Amino acid sequence: MADQQILDRDHLARYTLGDAALEQEVLGLFIGQMPETVAMLRGSGSPRAWILAAHTIKGSARAVGAWRLADVAERAESHSECKDQWAQLVDEIEGAVGEVRARIGGTVFSAAV
Repeated sequence: MADQQILDRDHLARYTLGDAALEQEVLGLFIGQMPETVAMLRGSGSPRAWILAAHTIKGSARAVGAWRLADVAERAESHSECKDQWAQLVDEIEGAVGEVRARIGGTVFSAAV
């Protein structure tokens, strides 16, 4: 079950209708976009910018079945007014992204990772 919290392959297969090539493309896009989105979160200067970045991560994570990452991003989204907690939340998000990246391993296009 812990593996499914990191990356639910069954969810992803349903999302991509079992198309392995599409799964690879979706995961590559997801992982490829994470550094920029996390940087947006880290650089947020306002609660509005924080919410937008956290919401983006949450939605992307839910789409691919990265439930733990989605949960952390949802918690971050709800703490938009708690700037003193932002650094810790970004660290947690980066950790969850790292877990997803490790779970994906070498299965996605190397250029996207």
